[in-house]
Amino acid sequence: MLNFISINFIFNNINILFLSTGFLITLFTLLSSWSKIKQYRLLFLSLFFLFFISFSLVITTKNWFIFMIGWELATLTTSLMLAWDDKNIAWEYFVIQFIGGSFLILTVLTAYTNGYPYIGAINELWLQIMFIIALGVKSAIIGLHSWLPYIYKNSSAGFCALSSGLVAKLGYITLLRIITEGNRFLLYLGMIMIYYGGIKALEEKNYKLILAYSSISQFGFITLAIGSGNIYGYYGAVLHIIAHAFAKSTLFNGAGIWIQEFNSTSIFNFKRCEVRQKINAFSTILSFFSLMAFPFFIGAIIANI
Repeated sequence: MLNFISINFIFNNINILFLSTGFLITLFTLLSSWSKIKQYRLLFLSLFFLFFISFSLVITTKNWFIFMIGWELATLTTSLMLAWDDKNIAWEYFVIQFIGGSFLILTVLTAYTNGYPYIGAINELWLQIMFIIALGVKSAIIGLHSWLPYIYKNSSAGFCALSSGLVAKLGYITLLRIITEGNRFLLYLGMIMIYYGGIKALEEKNYKLILAYSSISQFGFITLAIGSGNIYGYYGAVLHIIAHAFAKSTLFNGAGIWIQEFNSTSIFNFKRCEVRQKINAFSTILSFFSLMAFPFFIGAIIANI
């Protein structure tokens, strides 16, 4: 058993950081969503447990087969979680993820037959682009992102917290492992995502859509960092994945409280929110400060890198 683990898994400091982040966010989201689940609570709890297992497999394995099992298990568990909100939306989400997963399987098989038996640095540009497209469907890279605002608008805050905070990050975590010397195409995509997501967020008044487009913009910083191909970009991407995971999961979980409190998704109806929800207002401000790279917050450290 130990030999199997040593051959197929890597537990370095970066992976442990990602695992710790995933565990905390999964636990926090479970606690936030628990009171809203009235039926089949044991099943809901089991889905969260399986989700964390799947997330862990994708992050730590270097075996392509285990990697695909972990990712598709993450797709299945999050689709079933989404079914608690709306079965039609859950089905649409599953179909989109299935399409991305199908192309990802093709890409993985192509990599395997071209001399990459384990997950690691890939040198061929054409194969890198195949991975960018396959992972881009699942992780909302610009041009393949249209599902994300639509799904987030119609799903629960808890699902959005897990998706934006963890699931959509899996593609970028994988790109960190296979694109180690930069990719100019990825660099340009990151720049476009930063501005596109930011501008679209400013145009919206629906709070969940604002956070959805903000996620695309923040993903752009990660994409740009990976595309840069230098050590500063690598560690900047790692830190931003972690910082954004905590900030965005907090914001989405808080969004559920705002929407319930004011019976509206429009930010213009969140009047006197700092008085009516003091703790939520405080955590929301802290999360925004981090994403805006406010001094003394982790976002500022990333900006300096």
